[in-house]
Amino acid sequence: MFTRKWSLVVRGLDRLKSILLLISILGPSLFPEVKAIKYLFVLYPLFFFQELNGKLVLKTGFQKGNLILAVLSLFGIMINLNSPGLVLFLVLVSTLFLTYLRYMNMLLSIVLFYFLIYVTIGLIFGVEVRYDIESFVGSNTSDFEYFLNQYTFIFPMLFIYFWGDANYKSLIAFVLSIIVFKRIAFLALILGFVILIFRIRLSIKYLLFTIFSLVSLYLYFCYHIRNEFVASFISEMFGYDVGYLMMGRNILYGETWDNLTGIYWLLGAGAGASSLLTLELYDDLLHNDLLKVLYEFGVVALLVLLHNYIRDITSTKVLALYSLLLLFFATDNILIYPQPMLVLGMCLISLRRKDLSSLPHGVVRGALDPPIKLGGKDLG
Repeated sequence: MFTRKWSLVVRGLDRLKSILLLISILGPSLFPEVKAIKYLFVLYPLFFFQELNGKLVLKTGFQKGNLILAVLSLFGIMINLNSPGLVLFLVLVSTLFLTYLRYMNMLLSIVLFYFLIYVTIGLIFGVEVRYDIESFVGSNTSDFEYFLNQYTFIFPMLFIYFWGDANYKSLIAFVLSIIVFKRIAFLALILGFVILIFRIRLSIKYLLFTIFSLVSLYLYFCYHIRNEFVASFISEMFGYDVGYLMMGRNILYGETWDNLTGIYWLLGAGAGASSLLTLELYDDLLHNDLLKVLYEFGVVALLVLLHNYIRDITSTKVLALYSLLLLFFATDNILIYPQPMLVLGMCLISLRRKDLSSLPHGVVRGALDPPIKLGGKDLG
């Protein structure tokens, strides 16, 4: 009798955790003017401390890499407390506790159908989306912040996650990615679609070499973006001024590189340092998480972070999701956006659980087993 009652209590807590997580992800879209709702995700990890049992279980390289940055962030804000560094730390920590969440597949489905309704109602009741080339190139397709900004990253993730398992859901996510009419959504769709349709599978060694090389070339490009020859070449190729194409980020990248000197290369300038720099100079964030990690935590931390991500790639869908993450890293501030970071973490952990469930009976799963002891059947 006691065991049954305790099981019911655990089930109730599981549902409460799931509801809190959904509110953390979806709440800002409903009440964008209420700043407190944007930080509800801070409360979400508090509900999982009773499950730790003295050990934090991390299921994915995404979480392991985030743990490293979280520890470095903590040291940074202890030395120099600042709000950008604190937000970064809290977002990273929130992803670590996703291991203990149940019903992920169901929750991701709820997120998808919520946004289908949300976007539909928004379009019906007058949220303007400008479907023209000038707005698309300038990434100025809507004035409604939460309609198309941070949540834009989520739709391509869900497109990949549901691919092959629930194709109608994947189609819904695809349509939502098109409707928002944002450059990053289109690029993410193309990248994910190519990887999925050709079923690209690469060895870890080849992935390490390829991704390290691409990241190095991209950062080298960011360093030279202010060069007159490079700027004019890009302008001639695309027919738009490089400053317009990059929304002024070329200047932010250049200023950050100018300040990346001496010991900063190895140890970094501390959590939040890049945001403090660009906010002071141009009242804007850096919009480049690869350069952000390099500037704030040093080259070693960036390499270790990428290594943890790459070593976690075990399937085509996981490769597609990590490819999207690196694309977002290269173009925006996703590390401090809790909603897409939480959704991505849920997608990766759910895919890991599905991979484990497909193993033959009797295979030892070891540390990768979902840490679920009570609370009923996990739905993904």
